[in-house]
Amino acid sequence: IQEDPPDRPSTITRVIRGDIETITLKAIEKQRDRRYDSAAAFGRDIGRFLESEPIEARRASMGYQLRMFSKRHQVTVGAAVMVVLAITIGLVLFWVSWARAERLNVQLEIEKTNVVRERNVAQEQLAETKGVHRDLQGLTLRNIRRLNGAISEKERLARSVVEYFRGLEDDERDEQDLIVLAKARMELAQVLGGRSQDNLGRYDDAVEELKRAIELWGDLVTVNPGELGRVQYLALARSRLSDVYQVQGKYLEAVHMLELATQSLEEVLEGQPENAGTLRVLSNIYQNMADVRLNLDDQAMALAALRRMDELLTVALELNPDHKGFQLDRGNNLRRLGYLQQESNPAEAVGLQESSLKIFKSLHESQPDSADAAQNVGLAWLFLARAESQVPMRDDAIDHVGRGWDVIVLHCSLNAQDAKAREHVRMYLQELGDILLQLEAEDRLPSHCRSAVLVLQPVVEANPDNLALAEMVDHVLATMRSASGGDQP
Repeated sequence: IQEDPPDRPSTITRVIRGDIETITLKAIEKQRDRRYDSAAAFGRDIGRFLESEPIEARRASMGYQLRMFSKRHQVTVGAAVMVVLAITIGLVLFWVSWARAERLNVQLEIEKTNVVRERNVAQEQLAETKGVHRDLQGLTLRNIRRLNGAISEKERLARSVVEYFRGLEDDERDEQDLIVLAKARMELAQVLGGRSQDNLGRYDDAVEELKRAIELWGDLVTVNPGELGRVQYLALARSRLSDVYQVQGKYLEAVHMLELATQSLEEVLEGQPENAGTLRVLSNIYQNMADVRLNLDDQAMALAALRRMDELLTVALELNPDHKGFQLDRGNNLRRLGYLQQESNPAEAVGLQESSLKIFKSLHESQPDSADAAQNVGLAWLFLARAESQVPMRDDAIDHVGRGWDVIVLHCSLNAQDAKAREHVRMYLQELGDILLQLEAEDRLPSHCRSAVLVLQPVVEANPDNLALAEMVDHVLATMRSASGGDQP
């Protein structure tokens, strides 16, 4: 009894377990100092057990105290447990949802990146496709200019380009699209009623297309005023509108358009005085201004425009001395200046025509196979002779008008199929007769006609199907007989 520990009551019956078993074992503890101090202490512990309070028979651990507290306050603790459980479950669900949301966000970011990449690829492909299509439309515009005749086909092609770019939504069109659209409207206007004879004569429609082109170019210049090409095209569109106004007899409207065009380009030249493109466009606009002023019988303003044109071309040739286009423009301009002054200032007119002839000779030497170069030399001799006849410089005029005749006839013999060459022979023959008559040298006309027939007749015989050439030679023969009093064979 003193040595062996007693059996635990819970091994005998399950009724005595937990705190009651602990109280019992403490009460029968073999060592005195480990038993209750007194029966009163034993009674108090039993009372605590009955009141569900922590007993003194064991060390009150935190867990033991919590169990006792829970036992005393079962409703409160149960509610607290439910709250904690609910919060815990809520936190778990929140964490799960948050983790799922994070996974979804990551997936969305991946999808968004893929969409952006695919969109960028699509936009690049669209831009590339539009660029190719825009280039094709631009090529169509260039090919329109190369078509001879086929005016209805020209209109169809130009209108197809206009309709394509006009049909694009605003958010689909970029500046390059608007540039092509503006050019297409200008080209369509040329077909509808441009300055050349190769048009449909629909001048009101041409005016509307040019006004739309001017509006487009104006917007493009506003967006990027430093883009010189846009400023030049705006001026060119205004110049073409003035051409149509001239055909319609609206000379004041034409002057207004040309004044706007020259003003904008003169401002450009102030900052870039050596820009070849601006010099070329502006010089052509001054040529148009001279035409309008002549239609208004304002020769002084016409001369002023042509002189300004010559100043511009002189600068252009100093910068580009071998530029054939500038040389041709200046040769033609000097010819016009001389022609307008051959009555008021014949001596200066002669000098201008000599300078013009010199330019055309140089062009012909550098382009010996050019039909236009040869014709320009022949006509330069004619205009020089006209001016000399006003001085008068009789012998020089007679000699020079004959030289021009020889050039024109020779050119026709080498280009028998060229209707323009044949027409120049007819025109020059009339001028030849007028100048010789003015100089009282009409007796020389038959010999000039005879020399022409000797050159052209073998060509007629070698080309029996060229009835137009044969008819033209018959005209020369008829003129010769008429000038000879009808006694020439």
